[in-house]
Amino acid sequence: MSALLQAIVNGLMTGGVYALLALSIALIFKTMDAVNFATASMGAFCAFLFFQVGTILNFGWTAGLAVSVVGAVLLGWAVERGIVRPLGSGDLFRLVLATMGLDIVLNNATQIFFGSGVQNINAPLPSGGVGVAGINIDLTRLVILGVAVAGAIVLGVVLRYTNLGVGMRAYAQDPQAATLMGVPARTVSRWTWIISSLLGLIAAIMVASVSVLSVGFLQGTFISAFTAAVLGGLSSLPGAVAGGFILGVLEALSIAYAPRAVTIALPVLIILVVLLIRPAGLFGRLSASRA
Repeated sequence: MSALLQAIVNGLMTGGVYALLALSIALIFKTMDAVNFATASMGAFCAFLFFQVGTILNFGWTAGLAVSVVGAVLLGWAVERGIVRPLGSGDLFRLVLATMGLDIVLNNATQIFFGSGVQNINAPLPSGGVGVAGINIDLTRLVILGVAVAGAIVLGVVLRYTNLGVGMRAYAQDPQAATLMGVPARTVSRWTWIISSLLGLIAAIMVASVSVLSVGFLQGTFISAFTAAVLGGLSSLPGAVAGGFILGVLEALSIAYAPRAVTIALPVLIILVVLLIRPAGLFGRLSASRA
């Protein structure tokens, strides 16, 4: 019984990172009806800024965080202004292809600017663990879970109680009607990409804190986060969060009780099952295509 509870706790802590990156994916999809396949490379590039300024240049973690946040904001703005806006909303397939190309460009830019070596980020997070009722709780992963939950709550507050958030929700529901009612479409699009970029940065730093920093290090997490978003519903932000935690627990249980091959294939199996049984996801709703 304790082994089962330990697996569930581990899964919840891992699921927090999946949930945060799934939010980044779902936010773009809900607003733009397209998947940003450069989510991982955008977050990883900014995480390298965090490491470069904080460690290599020895300016400290506060300066590193500040620079990486500014970098994430500028990167989100540049992607929206230089790629999304010129392509427009008429051909979403071209936007998906553009994000795939951006992913390749950013991975190569990361290697050029920061090198191809493997780095330990050594973020100033508590180490060790505490035992609670026979369950070991890793303090680093507990902090990561807290950051992920806090990020999701902050995003929820922004979307629900700010003018920007109301505009984003209105635009996601009906872009044409929202525009006619005075919602600034360009502002909504710009801030959607900026917020998504910031969520990717946070997820990247959290993943690097418990693994290593290298080119493409976030790709595996992106696959899991995309699976979580599909599971919860790409059109549902709460569903993306729930999907992240559900996938984290399922993954931890498969590691504890199933062959390794099952754990490796789990994301693909979940996507196939969801698409066959409930294409909109557990919390999403099917809607007509936008004009």
